[in-house]
Amino acid sequence: MTTLKTLFATSSKMTKSSVLLSFLMVWASRVISAHHTSTSSSPSFTLFDDNTVNIAKRGIVSPTNEELLRDSLGFATIPVISLVLRSINKIFVTKAVHVEDLCMLVAMSFYIALLILINVSAHYATNLYPVEETSRIFADPKEVADRIFGSKIVVGLEQSMMAVTWLVKLCIWFFLKRVCANIRNYKIALYALLIYITLGFFIVEIAYYVILCQPFSQYWAMPVQNSECTTYHKYSVIQMVLNISSDLFLFFLPTWIVLRSKMLPRQRIICLVPFSLALITIIFAILNKYYNFASPNTTTYQLWYVRESSMAIGVANLICSWQLFKTVFHMASLPSFKPGYDGPVSPLPLNSHLTTIENRGAHYSTDTGFE
Repeated sequence: MTTLKTLFATSSKMTKSSVLLSFLMVWASRVISAHHTSTSSSPSFTLFDDNTVNIAKRGIVSPTNEELLRDSLGFATIPVISLVLRSINKIFVTKAVHVEDLCMLVAMSFYIALLILINVSAHYATNLYPVEETSRIFADPKEVADRIFGSKIVVGLEQSMMAVTWLVKLCIWFFLKRVCANIRNYKIALYALLIYITLGFFIVEIAYYVILCQPFSQYWAMPVQNSECTTYHKYSVIQMVLNISSDLFLFFLPTWIVLRSKMLPRQRIICLVPFSLALITIIFAILNKYYNFASPNTTTYQLWYVRESSMAIGVANLICSWQLFKTVFHMASLPSFKPGYDGPVSPLPLNSHLTTIENRGAHYSTDTGFE
């Protein structure tokens, strides 16, 4: 148990961003299932008791149906609000539809499917069960049939999660490609990242469909012959590595280009704010796999699927709504610059008789503001 007093005492040693993150995680813990370990007939759910944060260790029990529904409804507000902001940005500011917008619409469709499947799955067990319960389970044909159906739902929700995760990456990538199209040194790294993201998706999917669990019907078989078909352990490792690494690249690439620019510190901070939000998604992805590995015999991972996917969509929508925030708060656009040069580069006016765009040279770049 962690006391509230201890939390505030340690927070004084943190940076402002660390304090904010600490409060964010405490708020998130309010949504995490927390049940008293006592055998009370009506377990209470409170964030704070007299002096402690009452958070039970995950791995003891799977989340209840009510807990999954509460998380789904609560965290779904993040994508909804961010999508409204993005729509306002599209209608009143940019007044245009781009490729990343189409990616987000498809991602939202899979996100809705994910939430539905998770909450349906909450009513069914799967082919993951303790060995000592084997005799009891197979003595009841209805329970066997229900577990087979529940395991098939898990296959669907896993694929929905994969689709949401990688479509969000593509959404951010297309946004970066559009707003940074004129930065020559950036384009090579950007396309290399696209190759990495694409390969990562196919590696995970090939491992899931072809390599890790064969025949494929073993994912819902009763009894199952390969434990990987029930625990998804190796699949989770592969997905975690490729997911988190590509997210880190999506964060560091725009960060790298901004830090090497010839902007004032205030301008750099303004440009880095939307991309820094991606760190929240990475934190949730790490927590997702942590609880997945810490409690392999529970469905705790479904709680974190809801949280990770919600944050990913929310962050992507906020990043792609940058023009709206720039307009509302009168923020400056990203100025023209050449990464790695000691001084700023100032291209001549478009109507200058001294040069043309084609003859300016590779070291010049046009305005890369978020327009």
